[in-house]
Amino acid sequence: MNTVSIQDLAARTVDAFQKQGYTARSIKEKQWILSKITQQHEKRGELFFNPDVVAQFVQESERRYESGDIKRIYFRFLIKTATYLTELNDTGTINFAQRLVPKLPDYYERLLDDVLSNEVWTAKTGRSVYSFAKTYFGWLHAEGYNDLKNVDEAVVRRYIIDCSSRMMPSSLDTTKRALKKLCAHWFEFGYGNETYEKLLSFPVVMGRKIRRPVPHSEIATVLDVID
Repeated sequence: MNTVSIQDLAARTVDAFQKQGYTARSIKEKQWILSKITQQHEKRGELFFNPDVVAQFVQESERRYESGDIKRIYFRFLIKTATYLTELNDTGTINFAQRLVPKLPDYYERLLDDVLSNEVWTAKTGRSVYSFAKTYFGWLHAEGYNDLKNVDEAVVRRYIIDCSSRMMPSSLDTTKRALKKLCAHWFEFGYGNETYEKLLSFPVVMGRKIRRPVPHSEIATVLDVID
């Protein structure tokens, strides 16, 4: 029998994310999803974790994905967060082993240190682009590039294409702008081969969901209430 409230379980899940080292933005997004699951529990009068409520949340997410309301990457994000909550309830812990990534070469670690310490930009900007640089270096390392010497425009283009296959347009645009700053910085200080300014200046088309028109009957009902 569950003895921990759904509220406390959600809080413990967030705490696990923080201890694992997720970014503040990622934790905030996961926390929002957990709050939605918690609200569904409360609507059904459930004080403790109920797998049926989580299953309903998953089914609703699947319907939203199949209808095109959400993208595949966000759908997976929803399901993964719900899975973490379930795992913590069932086992008392979350197995983050699959998040472990290979250690970056010292060359990239030095560049990351430079991102944070270089006075060419403010400390806030340095912290902002640091995570993008680390992700980019992780991708390069996985692709067999252990420094920036052999990275050319074709490699940068492949990275952007890879990002576009798994990111929402807004995230892709943010990544592109951060990478543009970083490439210009690395070129200026003799690390990169060029700035790739033209490649990284393309506009990202932001999607907009077209909502169905409000039926005349609903408009009439609202107007009647106002009258």
